[in-house]
Amino acid sequence: MRPRLLCGLAAAVALLAAACGGGDSGGGGPAPAPAVGPSLAGSGFPVKVADCDGVETTFDSAPQKIVTSNASSLETLFWLGAGDRVIGTGFPPGRGTVPERFAEQIAKVPVLGEGVIAKEKLLGSGAQLYIDTFGPPAGAGGMSGMGDVASPREFAAVGIKHIYLHSTACAATLAHPQNDLSEVEADITRLGAVTGTSARAQELVADMERKTGAVRSAIADVAPDRRPT
Repeated sequence: MRPRLLCGLAAAVALLAAACGGGDSGGGGPAPAPAVGPSLAGSGFPVKVADCDGVETTFDSAPQKIVTSNASSLETLFWLGAGDRVIGTGFPPGRGTVPERFAEQIAKVPVLGEGVIAKEKLLGSGAQLYIDTFGPPAGAGGMSGMGDVASPREFAAVGIKHIYLHSTACAATLAHPQNDLSEVEADITRLGAVTGTSARAQELVADMERKTGAVRSAIADVAPDRRPT
């Protein structure tokens, strides 16, 4: 894994947790919404999601069996209220690194790999969706050298749709370095659309905007060279 990707991943996870009010007490942020079941997840479809190169994946309904590549997309799904659909993850979160309100549920998510999930285990997981925090092997600063990666044809053969978190997987393709939460907010919005939890995603993004707006207001009179980075 390239250092740039590690930094981008760590920043995205930290920003997401902080902006959503993640903490041991769970205070300061919106209360977690209940999981969205099939009866509620049918609205707003079809949904199209593009990868780092603009290739689109279409969802006619919300997936009910999801595997996440690591803790960032895993925690995001719990914030969206879709955590009960996660059937496995790689790179599980360390103890004490997720909000207390989700800790017990997240601890029950099957760990398919302490690091990158082996291709055979991922393809045989029974997932309908794989959310990838890392880029493809070539381009986008991806997982080159991190083991055998499933091809689009292999994902299609077992019925797994494969999408990326743009804030991390596509970081190297962005025109400018990320210096705000816009890409993370876009990821939340996309996952909300895919999982049928768009209303919840809008709440989360609005709360993040409120908190970052409060910070901007608080430092408005501070000279740029005196502001925290």
